[in-house]
Amino acid sequence: MGGSHITLATRGNTARISRERIEDLMTSEDGQCIFSARAKFTDFCRRIFSGKSKIEDYKHIHQLLCYDNPKSLWDETIESHWRPLFGLMKMMDHSRAEHRQHYRIAWQNNGFEVNTLTLMYAGKPITRTIFNQQEIEFLKKRLFNEHNGEIILRVASTGTDKERYASAFLHHYERFKQHRAKSASETGPAARSSGSVTAASSAFPTQTARALSAGDDNDIAAIDRFLGQIKGKSINLHVIAKGKEIGRGSYGSAYKIGPFVVKIPRNKDKVWINFSALPNAHPIRTQYYLNRANDEPDFARAGVMTNKHGDSVDVLVTRFIAGSTLEDLFDEVEGDALRTKALLQLNARGLFMHDADVIGNILVDEGGRIYFIDADQMVIAHHQRLTRAPSFATEELEEVLEIYYQAMAKRALKRGKRNNDFLRRLSALRAMRARPTTIGITAAGSGP
Repeated sequence: MGGSHITLATRGNTARISRERIEDLMTSEDGQCIFSARAKFTDFCRRIFSGKSKIEDYKHIHQLLCYDNPKSLWDETIESHWRPLFGLMKMMDHSRAEHRQHYRIAWQNNGFEVNTLTLMYAGKPITRTIFNQQEIEFLKKRLFNEHNGEIILRVASTGTDKERYASAFLHHYERFKQHRAKSASETGPAARSSGSVTAASSAFPTQTARALSAGDDNDIAAIDRFLGQIKGKSINLHVIAKGKEIGRGSYGSAYKIGPFVVKIPRNKDKVWINFSALPNAHPIRTQYYLNRANDEPDFARAGVMTNKHGDSVDVLVTRFIAGSTLEDLFDEVEGDALRTKALLQLNARGLFMHDADVIGNILVDEGGRIYFIDADQMVIAHHQRLTRAPSFATEELEEVLEIYYQAMAKRALKRGKRNNDFLRRLSALRAMRARPTTIGITAAGSGP
């Protein structure tokens, strides 16, 4: 119990709580305190920060890292997937000098322009975020050593440590945005061939990539021309006001604009989601899966627009499919048979879809061709995992699904349901993840 912290033990579980938190608890009027994720983060930071930080500093850094209150960050000028890095720089500014050497950044290329950055302190992960190849190359030159993860950001040697790392980071971030905007505005084939469209398409060439490599600017894919028209434009004015809403779900809302669909990260409850917490839904990731799933390199694109405050927002653009759902065309038996056919087709392309049973995720056009419309829960197939590890986004998604399936399977067994679909899903998921299939519950104990 000595020192600056007190250890509480209950039923075999222990928790270290700072004396300041205990004092807060003892002096509170209602005599109770909820130890939230932010409280735990604040308690951790107090051990490494200089002691001059205010409670608002802890709150702001936690929001940047975990994005638990998006509305409070709408006044920020930083794109959502860059904010965790900004939060890490602020942590370094507030940390005592002897602790700054413990910050590291690990990166993993998940293939096809998708890179995961893990932000760490003393070897333990703080948070993760996703960057494309152009961004990651910039960060490896300016921010961290790609071999050992050491922070190499050069900061001004001033008499104060206040906001040195954060200011230097913002300076480089603004330079990167200017360089990116300049590259995008140049129309020469040589300049544009170094852009994200061509780089992302090296293994799966798009029409635009082929045109640029051949020096032909006139054969740009229609989806890339559309993306250029809406790039940086207001979502409210150019999507919500002009488009027709055709779908709304947990990961966003879809609007039809001419022959294309723009999916914005505002869910069915009209809450703007953050891709740091839901990396599986990030447009950079889903564009790849949709193009692969439909065997069309020009089916989907990731883009950037702005919200009403002028902040950058990642969006997904896809080709509009005039098709029908399996439920509209067939009865349950025929629909399940066609869904199985679709999954076999997807498996042949090295992919699997966890939410294939959700209405509208699979469409059939007038010619009978199958299209996959949503890729938020699409992952690499089991046979692909023999030679390739799943990405961080896939691991996070399947961890959440496993917990959900297990809870629903237990509930079904307690209610005596023999046809336990969630138990089958759980077994299949664990087989895919190479996990033991036992879940601590058996049909024998479920009653009649």
